Amino acid sequence: MSRGLTFCPTPRHTDWAQIKADINDFSRRLRIKEFFYDDNNCDLEPNPFRLKSTWCPPANREPLLDIYIDSVERDIMTANPTRVHDNLTRRERQSQRADIVIKPADKGSGTVVMNRQNYLDECYRQLNDPSFYKRVNEDPTEDINKRVRFYLKRLLADEIIDKQTHRIVGRFLSRVSYLPSYVFLHSFTSRKL
Repeated sequence: MSRGLTFCPTPRHTDWAQIKADINDFSRRLRIKEFFYDDNNCDLEPNPFRLKSTWCPPANREPLLDIYIDSVERDIMTANPTRVHDNLTRRERQSQRADIVIKPADKGSGTVVMNRQNYLDECYRQLNDPSFYKRVNEDPTEDINKRVRFYLKRLLADEIIDKQTHRIVGRFLSRVSYLPSYVFLHSFTSRKL
């Protein structure tokens, strides 16, 4: 805990699938930079509602770039990584438990460590507070989505938005959300955990 919430323990095993994915992402970015190097069409105003592209320029356009990408991938994938020193002591590694929850506090830079059951009780207490949440008997998501689709169709018909914006915004309709739980320190000052 003294290391803070941003501390990341050294992984015990190398995730080669993630490394391969990172190499592919790196090579894609290099190929895109090369592909659009001389493109001067920067005066176009981008649509703020756009989907992230997965397009990758074809290989074999620039032989030196292909050689570089192949060399980087081969060097990384065939490397025999040296054992990295574990940044946790044996006692710290053994104390990692599933029955506790570690969260940032709602104020300042504090950290809250709670028993999982107490944490769940606090989440339910917050959910049952009628000044912030309203209990519903059925899921209103589809009704909300119908209304959003209706207004999107009207905006498109009135030419307030273009077809691309209509299509993209229509993909991101309402869905059931997760509870963003915060631990409020003032609610625990008078109680012991």
